[in-house]
Amino acid sequence: SFEAACNSFTLALALNTAIQMKVDVLNLSLTGPHDPLLARLIEKAVQKGMIIIASQADRNDSKSGFPAQQPGVIAVRSTHNTIMPSSHDSDALTISAPGQEILTTLPKGTYDFVSGNSLATAHVSGLTALLLQINRNLTHQEISKLLEKANEPTFYQLFNKNKLFSTISVKTSRTHKQQTGS
Repeated sequence: SFEAACNSFTLALALNTAIQMKVDVLNLSLTGPHDPLLARLIEKAVQKGMIIIASQADRNDSKSGFPAQQPGVIAVRSTHNTIMPSSHDSDALTISAPGQEILTTLPKGTYDFVSGNSLATAHVSGLTALLLQINRNLTHQEISKLLEKANEPTFYQLFNKNKLFSTISVKTSRTHKQQTGS
């Protein structure tokens, strides 16, 4: 198992760089205690239109809800062969996504199957970037609605596989683009 660590200062530098570079989507596959500087930077990023997607803390870890519980941040939890409806715990939209037994790269040129909210967060971040590639004019609110719609259990039950999650979002995004011309 590999554990990465960073401190608030280096994370603040990275967030500030992302803001300056005007990135569209920011993946924060991490959780921890509230940090005032990081909270201000996240607020600034959201105000500038950046879509921030963060890992939700495990249910038994009440001290590590940051940054997923920040207003404007899309929180992500991992699922295993089931999909839970999205929820609005606090001010954050919570999306469930595949996060169990995901093949990924590891340090030193290796790879393995790993599980966790961070992997689910990467899925949602990638899907969000794909949606923006299809339709650059989608707003944060529209992206949130597309993710929430794709997260409805009724869609998932049709195929009983998480692959439907991205299919519905992409189809809906294309439909929105055709209807609005944007």
